[in-house]
Amino acid sequence: MKRKRNYTLKVVAAFFVTIVFALICSFTYLDYMRNILNNDTKERLLEVADRTTDTMKIKLQSGITELKNLSTAISLKSGYNTEEMKDVLYNYVKESSFQRIELIDPNGDGYSNDFKDINFSDREYFQKAMNGEVNISNFMQEKVSAEIGSTFAVPIFNENNEVIGVLAASKEVSEFKKLLDVNILGGEGYLALVDSSGAIITSQNHKNYDSGITDLREVKFENNNTFVDCSRKFEKGVLKTQSSSNDSKYIAYAPIGINNWYIISIVPASIIEKNITSLNNISSLMWISMSILLLIIVTYIIYSKRKADNKLEKIAFVDSVTNDPNYNSFFYDFNKRMSKEYKNSYALVTLDIDKFKVVNDVFGYENGDDILRHMAFVICENLTQNEIYARHSADNFLILLEYIDEDSMLNRMDSMTIEILNNLDKVIKNMSGRIYSYKFILNYGICIIDDKKDPLDLIVDRANLAKKRVKGSHKTTGAIYTKDLREKMLMEKELENYMDKALREKQFKVYFQPEVSFKTGKIIGAEALVRWYHPEKGIIYPDKFIPLFEKNQFIKKLDYYMFNEVAFYIQKWESEGIVLPKTLSINLSRVHLSDLDLVDELLKIVKDHNVEPSKIGIELTESAFFEDTDLIINVMERLKNAGFKIYIDDFGSGYSSLNTLKDLKVDYLKFDRGFLTNLEDNKKGQAILHNLVNMARDISICTVAEGVETVAQANFLSEKGFDIAQGYYYYKPMTAKELRDKLINDENI
Repeated sequence: MKRKRNYTLKVVAAFFVTIVFALICSFTYLDYMRNILNNDTKERLLEVADRTTDTMKIKLQSGITELKNLSTAISLKSGYNTEEMKDVLYNYVKESSFQRIELIDPNGDGYSNDFKDINFSDREYFQKAMNGEVNISNFMQEKVSAEIGSTFAVPIFNENNEVIGVLAASKEVSEFKKLLDVNILGGEGYLALVDSSGAIITSQNHKNYDSGITDLREVKFENNNTFVDCSRKFEKGVLKTQSSSNDSKYIAYAPIGINNWYIISIVPASIIEKNITSLNNISSLMWISMSILLLIIVTYIIYSKRKADNKLEKIAFVDSVTNDPNYNSFFYDFNKRMSKEYKNSYALVTLDIDKFKVVNDVFGYENGDDILRHMAFVICENLTQNEIYARHSADNFLILLEYIDEDSMLNRMDSMTIEILNNLDKVIKNMSGRIYSYKFILNYGICIIDDKKDPLDLIVDRANLAKKRVKGSHKTTGAIYTKDLREKMLMEKELENYMDKALREKQFKVYFQPEVSFKTGKIIGAEALVRWYHPEKGIIYPDKFIPLFEKNQFIKKLDYYMFNEVAFYIQKWESEGIVLPKTLSINLSRVHLSDLDLVDELLKIVKDHNVEPSKIGIELTESAFFEDTDLIINVMERLKNAGFKIYIDDFGSGYSSLNTLKDLKVDYLKFDRGFLTNLEDNKKGQAILHNLVNMARDISICTVAEGVETVAQANFLSEKGFDIAQGYYYYKPMTAKELRDKLINDENI
């Protein structure tokens, strides 16, 4: 009985020890897991603050870049006046994120569109900028609006790299507040911007906002820590406030890297610790079934962590329209691929739809979003494992592609854009008729990454610069960034800034290249050509400015100017009794083709000069004729009915449709010089040319051979039946006076 009692005691003791051991293990394990969960949540909280600082830094640097670009444009424009610059700054502010932009001279006197004669010489940001330093000021009361804000300041340099002024732009506190609008831990936390002393500059409006936390210097933290001491010891970290009423907060801080500003994220401790409380409640049941309970705990922890991570990741890294990676995700993955562990070469591509706002207006925003999702899908399908993409803003996509060589890169982008465009009719809903009448155009720019240390925003700017080069080209295309491209665009910008003044001052001069009859050798026509006599650059030839003017629509003004000049000379020479050629022709840009007032404007000009329309020929390039057949036939019929002569210029340079040609009311076909090259030894080419000339004669169209430079070419083309010749063999382009003198001499022979 005693032995049995001892055995029972031993069993009870063993059971008791087992239970105690199980409880100890259970609580030890729970305590361990509580610490892991606590630390992991804090890390995620700190990561959100850290990412927000990156985002804010990018936005601030973007503001500086925006201001520096404006400063560069101002520095290129010498001799600007106050009123002109006020208009420039006013227009720029409307498109920018700044509340105000002012220009400050070296004495500190500043002006903008809404004030003048305010001196900024006592402002630190002005003093720094005058010393050549780009800077962002601390928050202070602005002199103009009296609002609290921060000022971005950049120096303006002259051509000798001397500081000649300061460009300053203001952002009010409310603008910084918008950057804090980030969802933290399911909306339970909020963000604030503080300075290095702990003073809160601004914070996010939030349901959990604590009005008692207005200055971190006044907040008591656990272990008697202070914000200033901790921020000095550790670049970033997480602190917990002291509290006697169970309302303590976790505060994570991370530096922005500008003006000793910090982003802090504040979350009630109860939110972070609620999972820990759940685990403590479960611990009372742990001793019943240790294995089952451990499995539940592990599953719960994994599920909770995964759910929290997914929620945070979706908020921070997923695009709201495409449900694919957003810019934050792209920024993170881009920097990772620029690290040493990735040996691949890369190129960054920016891709968008030309005039996407018009697409939204035509097809509706719902279809617009479907188009963006379709673009994202096609891009994703065309990427390899190490390549990434994201929607940057609106219809702008960033794509990081592995780089082999320029040809393969351009081929990949051509293939990708073709696939996007080919399937748009399947994406746009209930618009089957309109989808086929609207011409979608994609543009892309490529920047080959030579230095992986270059920041992403710089690389994006370069790709956008290349893309800007092809904007307005009326077809899907792209370009690769080069230093020469940048220099060329700067030169074009300079020409663009000067073009209106040049037109007012009549710096554009008319030259004429005569057209000669093969039969008589006499001048029977002349083509009007334009030359730009720039006061500093000298003669600028059309190939340097015509493509630019076609993109920015200035070509319309220039064409009307040239047409007016031609009509003027016809009137002048007729009044002098000079026998003129049959026609003086002028090139008309394809940009005019959609202008409903074109014919009326041209008729008004000839009427003002008392000139017969039949004295003037309108030259349209072959490519324009076959780009939009219905439109060009309509315009040409109206021009023909008005009495003008019609030329197809550069005939044979493209893929002409003879079937379409029969519907065009054309007076002259000007054969492209490239079409005539090396035909002397090409029997097939000679046969084609012979039949084309005969065909033109049969339908009463005169034929003109351009680019005739030798006697052999002249004899060959004359034998083939051409009516008219034009080229250096006969005459080079000449001034109006030279043509007048030549016509007078021909009369007297």
